[in-house]
Amino acid sequence: MWGKTQNCGQICVAPDYVLCSKEVQDKFLKYAQAALHQFYGDNVRENGDFGRIINQHHFHRLTGLLRDQKVAIGGPSDPKDHFVHPTIVTDVHPDDAIMQEEIFGPILPIVTVESYEEAINFINQREKPLALYVFTGCKKVKKAFLRETSSGAVLINDVLMHSVADGLPFGGVGNSGIGAYHGKHTFDTFSHKKAVMERGTSMLIDKIDSIRYPPYNNTKTKLLKTVFRINRTLPVKYVPHLIMFSLGVAVTCGAYYLNKYIQNEVD
Repeated sequence: MWGKTQNCGQICVAPDYVLCSKEVQDKFLKYAQAALHQFYGDNVRENGDFGRIINQHHFHRLTGLLRDQKVAIGGPSDPKDHFVHPTIVTDVHPDDAIMQEEIFGPILPIVTVESYEEAINFINQREKPLALYVFTGCKKVKKAFLRETSSGAVLINDVLMHSVADGLPFGGVGNSGIGAYHGKHTFDTFSHKKAVMERGTSMLIDKIDSIRYPPYNNTKTKLLKTVFRINRTLPVKYVPHLIMFSLGVAVTCGAYYLNKYIQNEVD
């Protein structure tokens, strides 16, 4: 609930909805109610730590989303000072209006699922989120969400905190954003990595390069396949060194066997 009530839920990485089983939902409601009381006491409206909605337009937008919804936790709203009580709604259907846009307010819908696989399918059927929060102690479930979903960020057993970690890239993917910032990631986002390649002009390079020109034969084809295979496993800058090393080995071996042949002839 802390992540949903900070700045009255008006944070781009605030949790937008909860996916959980029916059993977990009952426990969640109990602990959410206790957390709200711990944070803001008996009267949320009078507590100075709870904010207000930015303007009248968004106040009416948020209260409109609550029409025909089953409110499990919540209280009155007041248009005079744009107050919307922290609210949790249950029995939410994926096609409900409250699930069709970013809420950007202190309203949290719960959609029940039967399994974590169903939760993953639900996420993948919608736009890719800016942040995905997974609460689990199971390594299998954790790996499944990391491997099978796409989002700007994933937090395990926490919310929001990646946005203040300077060493982590902050950004979305697809509909939730392009690029990332924080530290060097900001510089990289606004930089273009220009490819620069310079070919040598020596006779040796010309000889080596001749394998890429027609006419082709089996020997050239095998050499080209070898070069491309090496190029995929080694950085480009090391390829010339590898070629020179290979030529050096070949020349050394050739000189050794030539010398051995000459000695045999003399004997």
